[in-house]
Amino acid sequence: MIKRNCYLDVAKFLFSIIIIMHHFNIFFFGGYIVVEAFFMISGYFMMLKIAGLNDELPIGEQTVKFVLRKYKSLVWFFIPSAIIGYIVYIFALPRGTEYVLLESAMLIFEIVPLQVAGYSAFYSTGVSWYLGALFLGSMIVFPLAKKFKTNFTIWIAPLVAILIYGYISFNFNGNMNQPSVWINNIFNSGLLRGVAGLCAGCFLYECTERLKQKRISVGAKIMFTLLEISGWAYCVFIMNQHPEGIFDSIVIFVMFGLLIIGINRLSYLSYLIQFEQTKYLATISTVIYMNHYYWARFIEKQFGELPLSKQHFLYFILIIASSLLVYLIGSGIMKLINKKSRAEI
Repeated sequence: MIKRNCYLDVAKFLFSIIIIMHHFNIFFFGGYIVVEAFFMISGYFMMLKIAGLNDELPIGEQTVKFVLRKYKSLVWFFIPSAIIGYIVYIFALPRGTEYVLLESAMLIFEIVPLQVAGYSAFYSTGVSWYLGALFLGSMIVFPLAKKFKTNFTIWIAPLVAILIYGYISFNFNGNMNQPSVWINNIFNSGLLRGVAGLCAGCFLYECTERLKQKRISVGAKIMFTLLEISGWAYCVFIMNQHPEGIFDSIVIFVMFGLLIIGINRLSYLSYLIQFEQTKYLATISTVIYMNHYYWARFIEKQFGELPLSKQHFLYFILIIASSLLVYLIGSGIMKLINKKSRAEI
């Protein structure tokens, strides 16, 4: 029996594919909305971590350790991604030496992603706002979840998620594709999305834990299988038909329900992807997510006259090449660090 939730590995990989296609206008014109599913999944894993913690350390210290551990698991993939992206932008948009040096200094807030806190950065990867929202959002949500536990997951978290998503929807006519807009010069939309998604993920954890105690009949599994298929089909349809985002809130609610079905293996689809090898998809999804956006802008600038089919082919080839390079660099550095740590012990 595989203990790892293979469903989430596959889901994150497919979400990453949707994102890279969205950023080059290859179908999924409203594909940005799957980022909310990434936040939800992160919130779910956060609660799994909190559930296994003891109370020996102060909450503040536990929060910092959790966020730093999360950052360390990504940083050695993110640094080479940011540097490669920066080099690509230099070639795509030639500048003088002075600008190159000045903009290279702004990479600091790309590698330490603080754009959603208001710090200017050189957006070489195009996705660092998400990491900033994830880390800073975790600094807000983690201590609250640790402090209030079930009271947080059962009513505070869903209430916060509903209010924030409603607030963003109201301010942008339903469109959630606002990675870093300052609402009334006070609230950053990207950070708000991070907090809302993480809170939704905490509520997701509560829902899945309670459903684990329920016995599901064959008839119910068939019903959930049909719901899952039709639910994802609906999300794909909306993402392709309404790029203006007026149905984003509905898609978020649907994805939340579909994640419950998948995590709890309520449908037969979940049993089709029970392979230990899916753990590699989680890393692959992270690396390609970090190494696609700058290629989209590069191809648009340098090869915009080519037929779309050739642009798309070049896009995917470059993503695969840079992602492989980043994976080799990042995994190599992490192995060296782990080897050194074991030697010191």
